Amino acid sequence: MSAVTPSLAARWALRDTAGFRHRLAFGMRGMLAIIIPSSVGMLILAHPLIDLVLVHGSETAAQGANTAAALAMLSLGLPGFCMFLYMIRVLQSMQDTRTAFYLYLVENSVNIIFGVALVGPLGVRGLALSISIAYTVAAIVALGVIRRKIGWLGGDSLTRPVKRVIGASLVMAVVTVLAVNVSDSTHGIGLLARVVLAVVAGALAYLATAGVAGARAARRTNGRAMSLSGARTHDSAYRQATGPADDDQRAPPPSPSFRGRLDGENPDTMIRHLRRVEREPDDDDEGDFHGPGAGGDR
Repeated sequence: MSAVTPSLAARWALRDTAGFRHRLAFGMRGMLAIIIPSSVGMLILAHPLIDLVLVHGSETAAQGANTAAALAMLSLGLPGFCMFLYMIRVLQSMQDTRTAFYLYLVENSVNIIFGVALVGPLGVRGLALSISIAYTVAAIVALGVIRRKIGWLGGDSLTRPVKRVIGASLVMAVVTVLAVNVSDSTHGIGLLARVVLAVVAGALAYLATAGVAGARAARRTNGRAMSLSGARTHDSAYRQATGPADDDQRAPPPSPSFRGRLDGENPDTMIRHLRRVEREPDDDDEGDFHGPGAGGDR
């Protein structure tokens, strides 16, 4: 029992690790499918959104432009921010809070360094950019740490959907830019219409592009699966047709033909089908024929 228990424990641990990896990759795909297009949309619509929401009363256009630039800088770090927090939650679920603490140290150190370096030339925009850089760097480091701890992070099942999301986000960016520049209104109903049109058009473009790319990927996957299944079926049929038959599945020997019975292929059958023929004696063999006596056999 002691020799079996470690093996069972290892198999259970392997199964749990594989399930954990799949859940991790699934969460990353779902999160990036929402965060990447949101970041692109916020980067494009930062200025009209701030003008629509904040440029009223005491807020001047110059102040609104400065705020919009800071929002755009923050939008650049939105994927890194979300990925970093996701990796921290992963480490906490693994009860590895020490590594999570070190990752927070990395993030804060990078933020301080870039904040000091950028706040002079860029002001508040430099602070926003330093935050984005810090979370992006920390997210990359956290991904490396998690991969070293658990190994595989999804492979093609993660990278291919992310590539499709990036491609759909690029299409969305082009459509959003075209839609937001349909009108040059900077206030009131005209600005609201610009923002609503850009948001709706960009969202529809992203969903349509992502849907088409996902359908094509699904068709390719199904085609490869069907080709592999067909190849396996063909190989199995070929082996059954050319391989040696089992002793208990061999075909029964054919029954001897009429010519075979005459040629002696099956003597027992031939003898069984022969019957004695009696004939009357001729005159020529009277000398040799010993006729039956009284009660003799004829």
